[in-house]
Amino acid sequence: MKKIILILLFLCSLAMAEDKPFLITITKDNCNWCDMMKQNVILKSDVKALLETKFVVKIINRNNPELIPKVIKNTRFFPTTYIVSSDKKKLLDELPGFMSAYNLLDYFDLVESKE
Repeated sequence: MKKIILILLFLCSLAMAEDKPFLITITKDNCNWCDMMKQNVILKSDVKALLETKFVVKIINRNNPELIPKVIKNTRFFPTTYIVSSDKKKLLDELPGFMSAYNLLDYFDLVESKE
């Protein structure tokens, strides 16, 4: 438990120091779509490199609720990707379900073009 708390404190301080929001994907055991999202999207080297320029990227299994920020409530679909402010106090967006690498990056390009 102490190790988990230390990890959370470290991640939170890292995000706040870099002033980057969190990109948190909630997964569950025995979920093929979750596995595909992890391996073919979030952990894919070129996508991961792009995501890490803008976010602190985390993949959390729903069986570890102590790692899930309190602002995320009642995940109903798996995987679901959340964008959470660097202080973990505000939910910025929720993307339920599997998204291909192309669709995920296209979504972020669309959001950036609107800013």
